[in-house]
Amino acid sequence: MGRHKKGRQFYTLSFSVTFDYEDDKVWFASTIPYTYSMLTQYIKAISLEQKAALSQNSSRCKYLQESVLCKSLGGVEVPLLTITNFDGTDED
Repeated sequence: MGRHKKGRQFYTLSFSVTFDYEDDKVWFASTIPYTYSMLTQYIKAISLEQKAALSQNSSRCKYLQESVLCKSLGGVEVPLLTITNFDGTDED
């Protein structure tokens, strides 16, 4: 249920965990909400930066490649960014 404070709404998530084995190792992680729209905007900015580097013949452009990993059950493309040295030379 949302709580209001000075015009802002806050939510609380709670859950319980049952451990099946005594010596299990379990990790929990949390992050700030990050929407698909935010992700696509960020990737678009990276792509624009790469195109600018390409037009300037920069060496930065050969380290990033964007492709589609798969599609979600809802049909949304899941982006994949590959960061590597595509030309195969050893550089610092």
